[in-house]
Amino acid sequence: MRSNATEVAAASAERVAASRRLAAIVSAARILPVLRAKSQEQLESQTAMCLEAGMTVVELTTTSPGWQQVLTSLKAQPDSADRTIGVGTVTSPSLARSALKAGADFLVTPYWVDMLEVPEEIPIVRGAFSPSELADAAQNGQIAKLFPASALGPAYLRSVLEVLDGATVIPTGGIGVDTARSWLDAGAIAVGMGSKLFDEGLPGLRALRDRFRG
Repeated sequence: MRSNATEVAAASAERVAASRRLAAIVSAARILPVLRAKSQEQLESQTAMCLEAGMTVVELTTTSPGWQQVLTSLKAQPDSADRTIGVGTVTSPSLARSALKAGADFLVTPYWVDMLEVPEEIPIVRGAFSPSELADAAQNGQIAKLFPASALGPAYLRSVLEVLDGATVIPTGGIGVDTARSWLDAGAIAVGMGSKLFDEGLPGLRALRDRFRG
């Protein structure tokens, strides 16, 4: 029988491996749509536009009405294996359980949340703001969500990454088409974008995908 220390080490390795798989997917996309809708119909419309535009990694937020139904429907579709659908604004273990039950491929928190019950194979993108929080995420092999990014700026990320070798960070909050490139140049693996994604409709989404995709 393995010792507790060995079990913890193995579990940590599996979590790191899961984070690396997600980081590779998100890094290739460069843009992570963060969908926060006012109704289930709007969330369905936003998701359909993103997928039609070729954005196959998407984050649905728990503040959107009907997010569970939308996620369940997406995961039931024949081509669901070609998509990576996560759930964001996970602020409690109960929300994490609901997201996993609906089929979430990854979870995103706005800040530290107890995720001990989450299976090791499910990647967690952990909310962080300070250098200490970003460092803690890096030391635990997690992807960090720098939030709210607009309060800090790309220069902040560049400075922090100089002393956090190997950290993977996705800035989110207040990022638009005009500022996305500066965040990527500062070392972000991708940027989270919300309502600004839809300013120019489906043609704008396709152009954005082509502009930033790795």
